[in-house]
Amino acid sequence: MSEDGEINSSRQALRNFSAADHVGEHGEWLTNLGVDGTPSGQVLWQERADRFPGIRFLPRVRKDILDLSTSGAPYKMLVDRLKELSADVIRWRELGILEMSGKTARGEHEQRKKFCYVEDVEVGETRCFDAHAYFTGGIPGRIHFFVDTDRYELVVAYAGFKIDRHIGG
Repeated sequence: MSEDGEINSSRQALRNFSAADHVGEHGEWLTNLGVDGTPSGQVLWQERADRFPGIRFLPRVRKDILDLSTSGAPYKMLVDRLKELSADVIRWRELGILEMSGKTARGEHEQRKKFCYVEDVEVGETRCFDAHAYFTGGIPGRIHFFVDTDRYELVVAYAGFKIDRHIGG
């Protein structure tokens, strides 16, 4: 539309990323979407022990990862945050002191804490997974975990958006 209100039209060929040489032109946009070599949710789940040493995931987290894997940037931020947490555990094992490199909370507020009790079948007890790490900027993403000081590991029970119901299941 022109400044005087007239409708103008023209035909132009626009590049898209249907061809390999177009990817470079759209690289920044693809990176912002999280499409930059981040593994699929299925691959991430299958390789979780190798990718994130020191973190054990409860089986229910598989669904969380698969659900987030199509979200673009939030999924990429989740993967990056898990890498940081894994590095924190490795340092903990070496130095004997657990220091979290990113923003974390030691516990959940009382109104949400009741949602955080989940059975850890591997150790045969129900634990409170109210400690959480943040993984997004504008969206309240959380990784809820339990610090297992006996095994020097983080046990993840939930990865997703801010909880508003029980995370078990």
